[in-house]
Amino acid sequence: MTGSQAISFALAAAVLTVLPGTDTLLVLRTTLAQGKRAALLVTTGICSGLFVHASVSSLGIAAILSHSRHGFAALQVCGALYLGFLGLRSLRTAFDRNPPRLEPATSDPNLRTSGDLSLLLSGFLCNVLNPKAMLFYAALLPQFLRPTDPVFLTSIALTSIHWLEGMLWLGALVTGMSRIRERLMHPRTLRILEGVTGLLLCGFAVRMVIGRLG
Repeated sequence: MTGSQAISFALAAAVLTVLPGTDTLLVLRTTLAQGKRAALLVTTGICSGLFVHASVSSLGIAAILSHSRHGFAALQVCGALYLGFLGLRSLRTAFDRNPPRLEPATSDPNLRTSGDLSLLLSGFLCNVLNPKAMLFYAALLPQFLRPTDPVFLTSIALTSIHWLEGMLWLGALVTGMSRIRERLMHPRTLRILEGVTGLLLCGFAVRMVIGRLG
């Protein structure tokens, strides 16, 4: 991989990184609801999902899926269902009679480990089930590969750049939101934020389904 390959890919990946989407919504919601540490775990899960897209693309499976109506439709349905699940969960919290509260830290290492894995998995699934990310890698990644390059290793190397950009950008958002988090902890404010987040996530899910049907 040459320096020009890395720089060109970094610029293209940066555009996808800073565009707000479901990943950004999930990170911001987690920051407000559960704090900085939880949001950073979700961020790690999201960025780790990039390597799945890179692996699939490098093996040529992504290109097949993008041209297979049934394969891509299945991916869209899975992504829509998961986004809908996240959205409905936020809406349920918004209409819950008990005011949302900060999740207290636990001294039980087993409970903490279980919670950490759940946060990592939620971020990982949000990214892996996003067909836009899959199409980005299917369409763009091959443009930065030369015929003489080891496809898989170069794909992983380029994805590492995107991973770093994602961690830095989402980490900066988490840090910024965590600083004003205490001001947003009023129960009514939290309900409004959960409701808005839930509606947006459900909107993404519906748009994905409508786009598939269209």
